[in-house]
Amino acid sequence: MPKQDVDSFLSELSKDYKIFIFTTRNSLDVAEWLIKYDLRKYISNITNVKAPAFAYIDDRAIKFNGDYSKTLEKLKKFKPYWNIV
Repeated sequence: MPKQDVDSFLSELSKDYKIFIFTTRNSLDVAEWLIKYDLRKYISNITNVKAPAFAYIDDRAIKFNGDYSKTLEKLKKFKPYWNIV
């Protein structure tokens, strides 16, 4: 079962970003889960290859702590270390 409000979070995120799911799990299983909860429409790709990206939302990058609005806020404020002025 997805976390509450994931649909609006992914909808908002997909307006400005392509969303890739990086996972070591079986991609067909992940796709089926996304389809079951009508979330596949937001996802560009499911892969086990980590592509170059502007940012990663993860528990070790832009940290997701369960609050979608705070995650979006962090992403909008994100600047790579070489771009901090």
